[in-house]
Amino acid sequence: MAGGCALSGRGPHWARIASGVVALNIIPIWALTVTSFAGPGLALDTPPGIWVALCCYSLMAVVMRACAIPHRAVSHP
Repeated sequence: MAGGCALSGRGPHWARIASGVVALNIIPIWALTVTSFAGPGLALDTPPGIWVALCCYSLMAVVMRACAIPHRAVSHP
């Protein structure tokens, strides 16, 4: 939801920046914590780890874009 708010382009500028920072925290949090719950096989220095990280990041980007749809301005014909 925070990513959708940041990508929507509506609302106060400071709120969109704060939402974007919160939404982008998935990148370092995943990179720093994946080995603690998934084991060393999914560390970012292994091919499966890179694959899973890219899948996680791309799916989160799609969800953020989808969450921006309800925040769009209404266009009247």
